[in-house]
Amino acid sequence: MKSVVSYLVAAVAVLLVPFNTFAVGLIDDSAVAGGNNEFTNFIANTLSFINNYLVPFVLALAFLAFIWGVFKFFVLGGSDEEKQKEGKSLIIYSLVGFIVILSLYGIISLVVDGLGTGGGTITVPTVPDTI
Repeated sequence: MKSVVSYLVAAVAVLLVPFNTFAVGLIDDSAVAGGNNEFTNFIANTLSFINNYLVPFVLALAFLAFIWGVFKFFVLGGSDEEKQKEGKSLIIYSLVGFIVILSLYGIISLVVDGLGTGGGTITVPTVPDTI
């Protein structure tokens, strides 16, 4: 179970690296002062997608894992200690998943509120010219 999660996290991290790399090229100096460029829209849309679709989906998966763990612990593991142990570990992992996902939701909400993208656009400050 632990190796699957670590491989999944590593795969997601590797898949997100190109987004960070290519996002640098989206900044247009002429549109930075107005705050209405492709990069700021990309960030706002990404954070919105995570909060509105990804977090509830993963919470639903964690809830299903919790229900399956309870089923394994109480119903399938009636007198079988091995199945009770499997169910108990699944319950613990799903509860840890709940905590992690709700923490992610809180952090993303803080970032969205802190950047001012709750319903508008991000205003990126301009860099003064220095020679």
